[in-house]
Amino acid sequence: MTGVVALVSYSIVLFSLDCLGNEKLYLDKIIKLPTTFIIVVAPILLTLFGLLFEPIANYFERYLGNILFFWLKNGQNKVYADADVMKDHIKSNAIGDLCGKIKNPFPLCKEYVETKQLSTTFMVFLARYGFYRNCCLIIFVSGAYYFAASNGFSAWIVLISTYFFSAILKKRADEFYSYQAPAVYSAFLIDNLNWPSKTQNVNTPDEQ
Repeated sequence: MTGVVALVSYSIVLFSLDCLGNEKLYLDKIIKLPTTFIIVVAPILLTLFGLLFEPIANYFERYLGNILFFWLKNGQNKVYADADVMKDHIKSNAIGDLCGKIKNPFPLCKEYVETKQLSTTFMVFLARYGFYRNCCLIIFVSGAYYFAASNGFSAWIVLISTYFFSAILKKRADEFYSYQAPAVYSAFLIDNLNWPSKTQNVNTPDEQ
């Protein structure tokens, strides 16, 4: 999907700048491609592009994303609060001889959950985090390229619009990233907590 979004986004920019010639002729060339290429080769190339784009988006977020979108704030919502409570409980009570010795139990809990196949929910959150993070960079680069290759008032409109749209995508990526720890900790605790059963004192006919 990263490759598809990049292909569509960059094609729109190039068409807007008249870098690809006649749009109809360009589409006709794509339609005339062999069926084997469209069904087999194109998905492989798009997937490969997505895999190669992944580390670029990762470094962008790590070193530039937080600077460019400095005004975004994660905020301490209920999900964060629950994650902190579960993390503190796991560090103090749920990891055996390592209790009180590990500052961040997330890698250990994640490995435990994956090894025992307790849940795959956090993998969904991780995938969506990566997708929105990649889209953030794609849209930002598209707007920056259009601004650099064009001029006038429209270039500023496109740059500002893509910047704020990228900020929305980054915010969404950060939200999915924040969901991973609660999902991992929840699966870990469900498998390790002692859940006391509530028994009701029901009188038998003989006792009555």
